[in-house]
Amino acid sequence: ELRIPDSQADKQFWEEKGITRILVVDSSEEVCDSVRMRMEDMGVQVDTALEVEGAEKLLHDGSLADRDYQVILLDLALPNKGSVHMAETARKVLPGAMLLFLVDCDGARTEEVHHMENTGILTKPFFVAAFKEKIRELRADHGTKESTVESGEDSLEGLCFLAAEDNEINAEILKELLEMEGAVCEIVENGQAALERFAAAAAGEFDAILMDVQMPVMNGYDASRAIRQLKREDAKIIPIIAMTANAFAEDEKEALAAGMDVHLAKPIDVEILKKVIQRYVVENGSDKKFV
Repeated sequence: ELRIPDSQADKQFWEEKGITRILVVDSSEEVCDSVRMRMEDMGVQVDTALEVEGAEKLLHDGSLADRDYQVILLDLALPNKGSVHMAETARKVLPGAMLLFLVDCDGARTEEVHHMENTGILTKPFFVAAFKEKIRELRADHGTKESTVESGEDSLEGLCFLAAEDNEINAEILKELLEMEGAVCEIVENGQAALERFAAAAAGEFDAILMDVQMPVMNGYDASRAIRQLKREDAKIIPIIAMTANAFAEDEKEALAAGMDVHLAKPIDVEILKKVIQRYVVENGSDKKFV
């Protein structure tokens, strides 16, 4: 049995979900470019519009078959409730499309969209990992659940994490969040300490490594590369999750190139973290099970 390369596995996800083309409507060119760059690397074509009029033109002009969007990303902060109007238009033209409203991390008002079916909220900055989890959630909510796991199976109860975080406050928050979920978390202050602690750990002692990127002594990228090169079997398969505020596409690519499995934005959303851990721990054959 051979492990599917990460880049191929990521593309495979979108192929399996039948997602080949998406529409992004956001007044920020930077956001549009970020989504396009990351998703086109996944083999997904991205059309963008900076305002509602341009988006509606994309929906109505030409053959609908040429613009059969499976997902539409809408900036909730568009003026004059433009995102809500755009969502209503999209529902008429493409009733089966999934709608995700993009909101800033400081929290935008979302009350007006909660009643809409087949919709969700995606926090900026845009990360492929968070986008994938939202797609899974929407598919599950509409009766296409990918597995027979029962509710609660994404619990972190009984799991043990090694976390590298040089900021004491961030470390305390992370530790408390994980312990509230029933997990054990051991904190070290930099990448070098994480490397040494993992190298000295018994096989299977840790279920995953949570790795900050910017740290003194040894950063998260170098630590991840060094861990992957250790001459022990679990060094090649233990999930390494990057935790960083860096939101650029090249940061995500660098994390994956360094041997990390997934790139999560700070502040960490524990629900997304739980889903990511469930996926990677189960796929890598951890001896510990989710309950």
